[in-house]
Formats: sequence, C-alpha cells, structure tokens
Amino acid sequence: MRSISSNSYSKDGNDSHTELTPKLLRLVTETDPILHNPIEEMPLADICSDETKQIVADMIYSIRPEQLQSANTSYNKAAGMAANQWNINKRIFLFCPGGSDGEVKVIFNPTYKPITLTDNLVHESKLATVNQFTNCARESCFSVPYAYGTVERYAHIEISYIDDKGKQHTNEKLSDWQARVWQHETDHLNGILYSNRQSGINNGPNCTELHRFQTKDELENCPK
Repeated sequence: MRSISSNSYSKDGNDSHTELTPKLLRLVTETDPILHNPIEEMPLADICSDETKQIVADMIYSIRPEQLQSANTSYNKAAGMAANQWNINKRIFLFCPGGSDGEVKVIFNPTYKPITLTDNLVHESKLATVNQFTNCARESCFSVPYAYGTVERYAHIEISYIDDKGKQHTNEKLSDWQARVWQHETDHLNGILYSNRQSGINNGPNCTELHRFQTKDELENCPK
C-alpha cells in the first residue's frame, strides 16, 4: 500500500499537502440501514478536518478499478460512489462519470433540482430536443449487486455542492449521463436506492423494471 498526497481543504483556499496512507474500504450490503436513511449536511469545519481528508483518501483509493477488484465487488469500474455505500456517515460522494480509472471529483453536500432547458441552453449544449424533461436508461449499482434496472430520471438538473477546496458552487447545470450519475449518487446520500423506487419521477428515481441475477457471470452475459 503506497502513500498518496491529498490536498487539504482550507477555509482560506490555500492548499497544503499531507501525506496520507489510504486503506481499502468495503461496501455494505443492500439491507444495511445506512443506505436507507438520509445523511446530514456537513459543516465546513468537518469538511476541512483531518478526519475527512483521510476518509476522502480512502474513498479515492477504494474506487479505483484495481481496488474494486480486490474488494470483490460486482463491477470493476464506477461512475461514482457515495460515502454511505462504504458505511461512512458523511455527505460526500465521488463523481467520475467517465469511469473511476480517470478523473475523480470529491463532492460535499450535493443537491439537485430538475430544470427545463431554454432554446439558448439547448443550442449551447448541442442537444437535439427542446424541453426534454426526463429520460430512461439502464442503471446498475454497487449496493444492489448482480442487478440492473431501467430508471427514469431528470434529463437536465441544476446542482449545488461544496468542492474539495471548501468552495461553494451553485446554479451549475448538468445534462444526460452526468446528470444521471449525479442524481444516482445524491439519492444514495438521501437514503434512496434506485431499486426500491417505482413510484413515479416526482417521488424520486422511477425504476420501471428491475432484473436480478444470481452471479456476476449471469449479469455480464444478459442481453444488452
């Protein structure tokens, strides 16, 4: 196990570097209560604390493909992971919609709300349709092993969060896959799994169908 350099999160925005030795985290099971109860917002002092820096180092280490494989997880690459999936009661998730073998962003106190794009925003984002409010796509989750669902989510969202420098971000917008990942991970921190919500989009992720398998091989060999 190697040491990595982790940026500290200071109120004044000045970065310092502390050598942290990360450890491999283990995922909790689908029925664990920590996955089904909302996680409270973190005060800035907690976000900037040495304890949180160590937790973040552990999370980033554990989401890498080689470590996911070492932990014998259902999948070898992630688009994101929430702290409570590792039995950590902190409102943090890792955001890596391009895959956890690439850039990983640390997100504190995330929120989102749906938006309807204006013509200008549609033009800027080069989207083909105007005012597409929701869409459906297949999702899987490390907390719901050997399964996938077809999930309706908002196509465009406005987000707020605190970054790993302690800076507050508001009124940022995400669309399509990035918006889907953000909703999935924020829902984790709100105590929601995609697999147990079939109540319509206004009440959270709307899982229109769910398929479970007995083994990883069965899942990987199912029709796409």
